[in-house]
Amino acid sequence: MISPSAFTRSDIERRVWRAIEKLREHDGYLLEVDASERSITHHLANYLQHEFEGWHVDVEYNRDCHEIKRLSNLPEVKSDKVFPDIIVHRRGTNDDNLLVVEVKKTGCGHDLEDEKKLVEFTKPLKKGGLAYRWGLHLILDSEEQGKASLCWYKQGKPCDEQMVEETF
Repeated sequence: MISPSAFTRSDIERRVWRAIEKLREHDGYLLEVDASERSITHHLANYLQHEFEGWHVDVEYNRDCHEIKRLSNLPEVKSDKVFPDIIVHRRGTNDDNLLVVEVKKTGCGHDLEDEKKLVEFTKPLKKGGLAYRWGLHLILDSEEQGKASLCWYKQGKPCDEQMVEETF
């Protein structure tokens, strides 16, 4: 089994871009018609599963081992129960949380709540976080289906000063 620490950001980023390319190729219609975020994340998660063999890729997974996944450090969030859009992990462990992804479509506004959740998701367990090795805020452009923006998080902080925008 590959340890989460064996994955570099560039390795994960390549895999994410390949999954986005497959989403565009096979399910671009969902972006064209501005389908719900849940529909899009479901299909993206399927493509991520092919990129991360041996890992579990789940959509809106609300478990932290046998407990409900919670982030108590976010009083402004309506509930301390959280449902990340997509996670790449090994179920039943706290040590193998590789990637958490919060997805937004353009036109849905800038979501500070998602950014705050990504900070908490990537904080170490001892600091009240959920110890995901990497966090990703993925913004898919539903108007220009060939564009996506990625902003990475690690250890409770954004890694980039600004989002990287690329065309796939």
